[in-house]
Amino acid sequence: MYTADGYMSAQIMRADRPDFELGDLTAAHKDELPNAASGYLAYSGPYSVTDGVLAHHVDVSLLPNWIGGTQYRAAQIGDSRLELSPTHPVLIDGGQPRLGRLVWRRAHPSE
Repeated sequence: MYTADGYMSAQIMRADRPDFELGDLTAAHKDELPNAASGYLAYSGPYSVTDGVLAHHVDVSLLPNWIGGTQYRAAQIGDSRLELSPTHPVLIDGGQPRLGRLVWRRAHPSE
């Protein structure tokens, strides 16, 4: 989500995350919290745009190492859509470089 006053918020979740057995965060089994966190990403803060590159200046994040840093995304806008991808490959799965892409569609008030 991007606001007109220059802030953004991202909440991205894997669809297949299992429920906690007891349904209570404070009573979660020791493996339930890390499993839940591994399928979720959240961060927010102000943003800026320069030459088609979106800079997310991270104020809060599920990932502590991102706080105070900047996440850069290549951005393409058109037809009520926003496509974002990292400006450089991201290392995952033991150091394998990957370039992902997110495609967002503008929500209308009736949705």
